[in-house]
Amino acid sequence: MKLTFKRMFLSITAFFCMSIFMTVYAVEIEVQGEGRAKISGNLMEVQQMAKKDAMRQVVSMAVRKVIGSDAMNNPKIQEGFEDIISQFNVYKIKLSETSRKEGDQYVVTVVATLDDAKFRQAISDMGVAINT
Repeated sequence: MKLTFKRMFLSITAFFCMSIFMTVYAVEIEVQGEGRAKISGNLMEVQQMAKKDAMRQVVSMAVRKVIGSDAMNNPKIQEGFEDIISQFNVYKIKLSETSRKEGDQYVVTVVATLDDAKFRQAISDMGVAINT
C-alpha cells in the first residue's frame, strides 16, 4: 500500500487527537484540618494526638465535600469513618503540615490534596458511599 504524505499526516493527526481525548485528568480536592492536644510530659505522644485529630478533620472535610455537608451525620459514614481514614494514602496526592504552640496547646494544621476519583472509589468500595 502506498502511503501518501496526506494520508500519513491524517493518520498522525488522528492519533494525536485520540490521545488528547483519551487523557484523563485527575480532579483534585484540597482540604485542611487542624488538630490540638494539651501539652503534657510526653511531647511525641502530644504531637501524634494533634496530628491524628487534624487528619480526622481532613478526612471529615473531604467526606463533606464529596458526599454533602450533612454526610458525617449519616450512620453508614460514622460506622466506616475509621476505614476511610485508614485508606488515606490510597487517595492522597500531597500532604503538608505545620505545627505551633498556642498556650498549653500543641496545634497541627494539615493541608491535603486528594484524588477525587480515588477517594470516591475508596469510600464506595467500603460500602459507605451514599451518592458518589
